[in-house]
Amino acid sequence: MTGDKADGFFKKAEDLFVKIFRVVVLIIMTVSLVISVIAGLTGAMKMMSSEKEPAKAASASKKGIEVDDFLKSLTPEDPAKPKPEPAPGGGKEETSKLDALKYLAEATKIYGCATTLTAKVGTQTEGGPDEIRKAVESLRSEVQRLASAEWRGQEWVTSLTAFACAVTQNDKVIKLVSEKGQKVLIPAINFHVRVWDRLDKEHKAHAAKEEERIAKERIKEQMRVVQDKAFALTALIVAGGAFALFMVVALYLIFAKIEANLNLINRSIEEAAKRNTPVT
Repeated sequence: MTGDKADGFFKKAEDLFVKIFRVVVLIIMTVSLVISVIAGLTGAMKMMSSEKEPAKAASASKKGIEVDDFLKSLTPEDPAKPKPEPAPGGGKEETSKLDALKYLAEATKIYGCATTLTAKVGTQTEGGPDEIRKAVESLRSEVQRLASAEWRGQEWVTSLTAFACAVTQNDKVIKLVSEKGQKVLIPAINFHVRVWDRLDKEHKAHAAKEEERIAKERIKEQMRVVQDKAFALTALIVAGGAFALFMVVALYLIFAKIEANLNLINRSIEEAAKRNTPVT
């Protein structure tokens, strides 16, 4: 009788531990399956990671050359002519006739604006065709020399013409010339050269800074993609390992269930055999 009670106790304890073990196994299977799915999806997404194109280089703000700034810069001792500049790369002493005609047209416009100013202030001097031609030719030669610098060119000449005419048509300039006899044409050219060159340097510095930013962003993106690929590979390995664990545990449960069923069948057969055995 005591032996039967002991067997019953151990049987209940065994069943309890088996149930606890099964619950733990099911939790492990669930966790491993969830990890496998999450890691697999994350790895797949990271594996498709690609470089993002950096933001395009921002254009430098366009700053004009203002007449008011020129007026503030005027000094009584403003040099009569811009300082000579060596032509970049040795320069070109000879220019084509087409270039000469192009600069001549711009020089003629500037001279015409200057003549209009002198007419307004009453200081215009009568000059013959030869004097006018010489004055225009001198102005053309100076404009062409200054424009020969590679950072100026035709765009600078067009800007200079517009600026020189704006100066000669400005009411404040007309008043200054009328009251003080201030020379403005050559100082205006000098001022335009200085400001244009400063703005050109600022634009080039801005462009270089933007190029450096874009290069750094590209390198940063390349590093990010490499890291994403490495992370994706790790995540896929984890997903594979978690799924393998899930399959192993699942197979274990299947075999455990088969074993339990076989034991149950064997026990039923034994009990049936005992019942059918005649008592002697």
